[in-house]
Amino acid sequence: DLCPAEEETENTVTGVQSNAVDLCPAEEDNILCKWENDPCLFINKHLSPEEKRLISELGPCQPLANDLFGYQFPKNTNGRHFNEQWYFRVLPDGKRVIRDWLSYSPKLNKVFCLPCILFGSDKNISSKMSWAINGYDGWQNGRNNISAHELTASHINSSVILKIQKTTLPILPSLEYGRKMKVTTNQKIVSELIDIVIFLAQHNIAFRGHKENWSSNIKGNFKDLVILMVSQSPILSSHLSLVKSKGKKTTSFITWERQNQLIDCVSQSIKCTINKEIFEASFFSISIDSTFDASRTEQIS
Repeated sequence: DLCPAEEETENTVTGVQSNAVDLCPAEEDNILCKWENDPCLFINKHLSPEEKRLISELGPCQPLANDLFGYQFPKNTNGRHFNEQWYFRVLPDGKRVIRDWLSYSPKLNKVFCLPCILFGSDKNISSKMSWAINGYDGWQNGRNNISAHELTASHINSSVILKIQKTTLPILPSLEYGRKMKVTTNQKIVSELIDIVIFLAQHNIAFRGHKENWSSNIKGNFKDLVILMVSQSPILSSHLSLVKSKGKKTTSFITWERQNQLIDCVSQSIKCTINKEIFEASFFSISIDSTFDASRTEQIS
C-alpha cells in the first residue's frame, strides 16, 4: 500500500509526460556536484575520526525532487524512482518524524544509511553492504525495506554511536586547540627572548657568564636580562618557573645552544633585509675601512 503522497508520485510515473526542462550535460554535472554530503564522496573510503565528525555535522543528503536534474528523481528500468516522502517515518499517532539517517546520493541514484557508513561493523555482510557500501535502489519495495533496516541491530548500534559522538566533546579539536595555545605561548616567549638578543648584540655585550647556574649570583647577561624581564612579562615569568621546576624535561629556549640559534635567526633576518633592499634599489654604495701594513699594502679585513 502507498500513502497518498506516494500514490500521487506513482501515478505521475506511469504514463504522464514530464514538463521538466532539458539541461545540457554540463548543467547536469553542476547540479549533481553541488551536494557536499553526497554519500558517493566517502563510501568505500577509510575515514579518520575527524572526517567522520565533519560528515556527521553535515548530516544526511536529502534533496527534494525540485532540487535535482529534470526536477524529478531518476527512474530505474521498471519505471520506479525514489520518493521524497521516504525521508519521513510516520508514527502510530500520525506524527511525521524525519529519518536523519537516510541519505540519498544524487550521483548514484541510491540511498545509504549514514550511521552504518560511519560506524557500521561487519560491512561485508550482504544485507549491510547495500546500506553502507553498495547503496539501495529497490524502489518497488522502498518504503518497507527502509522501515525494516532502521529496526536492525546493526543500524541501531551505529545510530547510538553517532548520537554519542555528537553529544560528547570531540577529542581531536580539543587536542588541536591545546596545541595552538601552546604554539602561541611559545611564539610570545621566543619574541621576548629575541628582543634580549638584539639588545645585547647592538651594545656588543657578552651573552654568557662564567657560571650560569640558577643558584649563581651572576648568571650571565642573557639569563640575568631574562630574570629582569620576568617582573614585566607574565608569560615569561610562568615559563621561567616551569623551567626551574622541570629542568631538562621541558624546552627552555634559554640554554646556550638556544641562544646561538636565536643569534643565527636574527643574523639571517638581517641578511635577508639587506639583500631585499639591495635588489629593490637602483644604486647602492659600500663603505669599508682599510689599513696599510708595513709594506704599505692596503689591507681590508
